[in-house]
Amino acid sequence: MEITKHAFERGKERLGFNKKALERITNKAFQEGISHKDTKGKLHRYLTKLYFKDKFRAENIRIYGDAIFIIQKKRLITIYNLPKEFRNTIKRIKKKNEKNNQTMDNER
Repeated sequence: MEITKHAFERGKERLGFNKKALERITNKAFQEGISHKDTKGKLHRYLTKLYFKDKFRAENIRIYGDAIFIIQKKRLITIYNLPKEFRNTIKRIKKKNEKNNQTMDNER
């Protein structure tokens, strides 16, 4: 995944990552992160605002850890910190996804 200069600067500023760490975490976020479509309510509206705020019209928004990754065509555009008010919501979504994955594994 390509990382823009702006995204690298935001990753360093907001998360404290160097280039290699940012590449690794971005790939994990893209593969394992919570997508915009998996959210509901206030969090969904917040991510929608970010989508329209971003002049590049990101095709992928992923939440991983305490960060929001804005991705367009396999390029990381920018990173935002996840507001604290949504951290419990993310935990609930992860728990629900894990439960769904276990159910699917048991059905096989």
